[in-house]
Amino acid sequence: MGGMRDIQPRLQTYLGTWDRHKHIWDVDKDAFMRRYAKANRALTAYETDITRYKELQYEIQAEEGVTAIGFIRVDASPLKQALVAHCHTWQIKFTQLLNANAANELGSLAEHMASVTATFAQRPASLDQLAEHINLHASESATLASNEERFEPLETQYRLLDKFEVQVKEAELERLAGLRVEWESYKTTLSEASARLQRVKADFKEELVTALADFNDRVAEARAAFLAEGPFSADPTAEAAASLLSGFRKQAAAIRKQESDLAAGLQIFAIEQPANEETAQTERELDLLDAIWEMVGEWRGSMDGWKYGRFAEMDTASIVAAAQQFAKRVHKLKKEVKGWPVLGSLSEEIEGIKKLMPLISDMRNEAMRERHWAQLMEQVGQTFDPHASSFTLEKALELGLQEHEELIASLSTAAAKELAIEESIAKVEATWKELQLDIAEYKEEYLKLRSSEDVYSALEDNAVALSTMKSSRFAAAFLAALDKWEKTLSHISETVEALTGTQRKWMYLESIFVGSEDIRKQLPAESASFDAVNAAFCETMWSLRDAPSALAGCSAPGVLEGLLEMDEKLDRIQKSLDEYLETKRQAFPRFYFLSNDDLLEILGQARDPQAVQPHMRKCFEAIKTLDMREAAHRGKRGLEAVGIQAVDKEYVPLSAPVACGGPVESWLLAVEKGMVDTLAGLLFRCYAEMKKAKREKWIRDWAGMLSLAAGQIAWTAECTKALHLMAEGHKTAMRQARKKQTSLLNKLCDMVRGNLGSLDRKKVVNILTVEVHSREVLDKMVKAGCASVNDFEWLLQLRFYWEAGTERCVVRQTNTCHKFGYEYIGNPGRLVITPLTDRCYTTLTTALHLHRGGLPQGPAGTGKTETVKDLSKNLAKNCIVFNCSDGLDYKSLGRMFSGLAQTGAWSCFDEFNRIEVEV
Repeated sequence: MGGMRDIQPRLQTYLGTWDRHKHIWDVDKDAFMRRYAKANRALTAYETDITRYKELQYEIQAEEGVTAIGFIRVDASPLKQALVAHCHTWQIKFTQLLNANAANELGSLAEHMASVTATFAQRPASLDQLAEHINLHASESATLASNEERFEPLETQYRLLDKFEVQVKEAELERLAGLRVEWESYKTTLSEASARLQRVKADFKEELVTALADFNDRVAEARAAFLAEGPFSADPTAEAAASLLSGFRKQAAAIRKQESDLAAGLQIFAIEQPANEETAQTERELDLLDAIWEMVGEWRGSMDGWKYGRFAEMDTASIVAAAQQFAKRVHKLKKEVKGWPVLGSLSEEIEGIKKLMPLISDMRNEAMRERHWAQLMEQVGQTFDPHASSFTLEKALELGLQEHEELIASLSTAAAKELAIEESIAKVEATWKELQLDIAEYKEEYLKLRSSEDVYSALEDNAVALSTMKSSRFAAAFLAALDKWEKTLSHISETVEALTGTQRKWMYLESIFVGSEDIRKQLPAESASFDAVNAAFCETMWSLRDAPSALAGCSAPGVLEGLLEMDEKLDRIQKSLDEYLETKRQAFPRFYFLSNDDLLEILGQARDPQAVQPHMRKCFEAIKTLDMREAAHRGKRGLEAVGIQAVDKEYVPLSAPVACGGPVESWLLAVEKGMVDTLAGLLFRCYAEMKKAKREKWIRDWAGMLSLAAGQIAWTAECTKALHLMAEGHKTAMRQARKKQTSLLNKLCDMVRGNLGSLDRKKVVNILTVEVHSREVLDKMVKAGCASVNDFEWLLQLRFYWEAGTERCVVRQTNTCHKFGYEYIGNPGRLVITPLTDRCYTTLTTALHLHRGGLPQGPAGTGKTETVKDLSKNLAKNCIVFNCSDGLDYKSLGRMFSGLAQTGAWSCFDEFNRIEVEV
């Protein structure tokens, strides 16, 4: 086995030596030869390929047939024989193709010479044959040299076949041998043919000249006959004209045929062919006459249909369109034709029917009524039935109606205008027959008018339409109907307007009197009156919904009167309600700052103090809820307020519980008094605790506004003390105060950096903001050298003092003095105080001292409102921000001023210039 493995590579190498001959047997010989033939290879390529396969044959024969490789004897003799056979086949394929190409070329040359010789052996019998002989002789003479050059390559092919010992047919060899002799004979034939053709040409020329003269005479006669007998007038019928044109066209075709026959002979003798403009002109005019008479036939057919068709069924639009189309075609032909009577007559007929179109349109007007036809018959003095089948356009022309064109036009115009009014009235009637009031359910038990846009839109459009119709001079026949609809639309408009106003007031009062038993008890007469109105309104709404249309509903007897009566009663109820609310506002003036809806909601829940809790922030800006607990009061169990809680969850216990029973305005007023008394007492205690406790604990234990106020009081006292010392000669007193203030700020900064709760952080940040300004004030006073409590730099500042002999705080600035308001303000962010802020404070406090108002001015977003609010926080005053608009009326503004005057609160009127001057 080891020996076999060693020999196997050698065997593979030996077999690979035969692969170089693979192309000999692997290629499809027939397909290759087909491609070879199409390629039209040169003769040298044939010789090269045949020689290559011959050499391959010799090379393969020289190979060893038997070879010993190791202990294996390989016999390749059968393979050699097969390869030799393939090489021989390839040689045969190439030589056969070469022989076939040579035979084809030889046959082509011989047949060509024989064909030409046979042609020239016959004498031309006609001009066509003469032309063919002349053209053939010219062609052969031109290609004589190129044809002779084909002999050498052909002879070379046969020599190559002889070289490779190819057996060629004897007939081919004989034809090849006689080719040169035959060629010399062929050239002699061409020479003799040239002389014969010259003699034949002379004979034919005389006949051609005579034929040409006859042809010219025939053309002139045909042209004259056409001009004399052609259908240029409008007299013949379309069929007769078509017959004439057909005859003339055949005559022209015959002339063209004769002209074509002469053309070949004229070309032979180089005679210039006549232009024959007469026939060409005749052909052009025949085409034009064909088009004209085709159009005349179409027009006369259309006219018959229009003239004798029923007048009532005439389609004037299609007649006008057809006439316009015919007119365009005539206009186009007139550019090419001048003075033909048939075209002029057709043009006049078209213009005539176009002139009748206004008359036909007016008489075909659908708006024409019997009164208009009667008026027409009276004017023309003729009687006819315009709707009868016998009434045609021809009949109308016989009656002479075209003579009364202006009268008919005016009647048609009047009829159209009257029809437009009639249709508009019908449209108005159809609109209100279908238009419904948009009534929908309200609170699942009532009905309301959801929208009146569609009704008002229809009312506006129809009112304008009726007014326009009534002003028309053609409205005389419809004045009664127009007056009726004007009154109807006016009634609908009044009813819908009354319904809209009554519904708005009813919806407002329904939520008050139906949903609140407390208000019903306090306004019993008004409640009974509203119940009656409510029942009547509901009944009216049900009847309007069940009505088939808005017209039927609004026109029902008593609907408008009932709505007006309900509206009047609702106005009286509203007035009584407003008077009732005014008494409540006078009892608790902060109610002036609430809308009627909010106030009614509070009053409607007066029996349950807890239900008033969501409205606390509307009365007290910083108080979110009251801490209410059950307790006995005057022998009855009820709720009492023991503390107030802010939005940020800061809690301030009241110094004395406030009973939350009875009228809501009474106990809310008690809560307000309790808040002021509590904060007044706590502020004094807070200031007293300030010096005893650590600052961190002190800030945590006391409400934020109290810490701020107490800090300001302490700062004022410290500065006053330092100024007195400066006045006594202690020059470093102010610097010592500033150093103490800086130390306080450092402590506050440390607290901010520490771990503080959300509420405590707000307190510290607010105190830090105010104390930073206090330090800046000390810096100013040190730089200014202040040494007295009367120095202006000191008097400019907000200074907090205890009122002499009391525990009440007062705030001074310049020569003004303001009581601290003790309004609970919670812990809102405080404004960073700048020099501009100080000037605003000075201006506003001076204005208050003089019982005037302030008007900060500046671009939007610069802090005008925030400055006023921050000053109110400094003085613990209730400040209400009010955004003004051009919709603000004098009643709302008066109610706001009443509240401000009675509560002592401040108000910041943003965009005050938007309020109307009259208000």
